[in-house]
Amino acid sequence: MPDFDKEHKLFPVLYLGWTLNYEMFFYFIFAGCLLLNTTKRIVVLIFFLIFFCTLGAANDFSSAIAKAYTDPRLLEFGAGAVLGRVFGINLDNFSKEIQFLYSLSVTLFLAVMSLAFSSLLAAVIISIIFTAALMVERGGTLPQSRVLLYLGSASYSIYLFQSIASDAVKRVVLYLNYFISVSATVQSLLSVAGGVILGCCVFQFIEQPVTRFLRKKLKERASAKDSRRAAAYSGQYTIPADGNLESAR
Repeated sequence: MPDFDKEHKLFPVLYLGWTLNYEMFFYFIFAGCLLLNTTKRIVVLIFFLIFFCTLGAANDFSSAIAKAYTDPRLLEFGAGAVLGRVFGINLDNFSKEIQFLYSLSVTLFLAVMSLAFSSLLAAVIISIIFTAALMVERGGTLPQSRVLLYLGSASYSIYLFQSIASDAVKRVVLYLNYFISVSATVQSLLSVAGGVILGCCVFQFIEQPVTRFLRKKLKERASAKDSRRAAAYSGQYTIPADGNLESAR
């Protein structure tokens, strides 16, 4: 959860909380929007994000939680949702021209908002880079790299465990400094390498196996439920009024 640090700046209670504080809030709103169709989903989502940001701009909240969840950075999630809808998983939801116009509109919106909220200036730059990368990838001119694809898949594990690797590197460097001098640049590079390696190990040996196991169990459960329902409709079972197939045996 977000809280104030010693300098009265917003900071998660746990360092790993970082942007997860905003992500959890966004997913909470997005989960409710899933009940709507695709078009209404985006509109309602953007409405709520703008509403909370406006609420934060109009009020000087003393609560860390209220400040965090009315922060203008929430608009970045809205921008990402719009771009995700416009491009899609295969980057071809719309024509290139339409995608460019939508992307330009999103970037201009963030640019205008950054005039009032300086924290959104970085979002403008990121939006330009992100859109350019997607357009290049759609054009087929981006080289295929299995290594980069793997790092992308492991990115969440890298994100979660980077600080652990960084702390370990700091301790090792402190010990080595008794014998040799390790520069700050080398320490930073070692921290990055350690975070990537540890994250990839967690992804390979924990995240992937657990994900495969859970998907298998969910698939088996759904398949068994469909089989019982099909059997019930064929007359082998009767479906009770409460809809509980287990009690129909």
